[in-house]
Amino acid sequence: VVQRPMRRGEAVEKMLAAFHFNLTMLGGIALVVGVFLIHNTLVVGVMSRRAEIGMLRTLGVTRGQVLRLFLTEALLFAVAGALVGVPLARGLADGAVALTRTTVNTLYVAQEAQVPPLAGAHWLLGLGVALPLALLAAARPALEAMRVPPVAAVRGWEVEKARSAGGRAGRMAALTLRKACDKMHINLCNNRRGRIFANR
Repeated sequence: VVQRPMRRGEAVEKMLAAFHFNLTMLGGIALVVGVFLIHNTLVVGVMSRRAEIGMLRTLGVTRGQVLRLFLTEALLFAVAGALVGVPLARGLADGAVALTRTTVNTLYVAQEAQVPPLAGAHWLLGLGVALPLALLAAARPALEAMRVPPVAAVRGWEVEKARSAGGRAGRMAALTLRKACDKMHINLCNNRRGRIFANR
C-alpha cells in the first residue's frame, strides 16, 4: 500500500503521542506509589514512636515542633528520592527512547532521537515535584503525631513494664514447672528403685 508522506507523518505523530501518553501515565503511577510509600512509612513511624513523642511532649516540646519534625523527615525522604530518582529516570528515558526509535525506524522512517543530558532544570523539576508531594503525603501522619498527648509516654512505660513483668512471670512459672517435673521424675525413679529392692 502506497501512502502519502503527509499521512505517514500523521501516523508517526499519533504513535509518538501514544508513546508519550503511556510514559506519562507510568510516571504518574510511580508518583502515586511514592506518595503512598512515604505516607505508610510515616504512619508506621508515628504508631511505633508514640511513647517517644509523648516523652518529647513531657520535656516541653510543642505540638508545632513535633509537626515540623515529621514534615522535615518527609522532606528528607523526598530529597533522597529525588537525588536517586533523577539519574534513574535519565537511564529509563534512554531505554524508552531507544525502544521508540527502534519501532519508528522499523515501521516508518529512520529518525535519530536522543535524550538530552542532565541539566540543572531537571534537578529543579525533580525536587519541585517531590517536595510538595512529600509534604502532602506526610500531612496526616504529622498531624496525628502532633496530637499525641504527653501521657502517652507514661502509658508506653506502663505497657513495657507490664510486658517485662509478664515475661518474668512466665519465666518463673516455666522454671517452677520444670522443677516440679524434675522432682516428680526423681520421686518416680526412687519409687521404682524401692520396689526393685523390695522384690529382691
